[in-house]
Amino acid sequence: MTDVHYREAERLIQQHGVRRSFRTLDALQLSVALALHRRVALDAFVCADQGLCSVAQDEGLRIINPELS
Repeated sequence: MTDVHYREAERLIQQHGVRRSFRTLDALQLSVALALHRRVALDAFVCADQGLCSVAQDEGLRIINPELS
């Protein structure tokens, strides 16, 4: 984790937090995934938390939710 991840997590919370009950640890997890995606284009973000999946999809990641497959 770097300062960049924390700043991105803060942005995610400000953008999605209140409206979607987006939490800090979810924001940190997603901030790292987004940083990786910018570097190596992730195939998909795998997550069973529907709220986190929704925000990740809004942020441009392709989602795989194993509970829905």
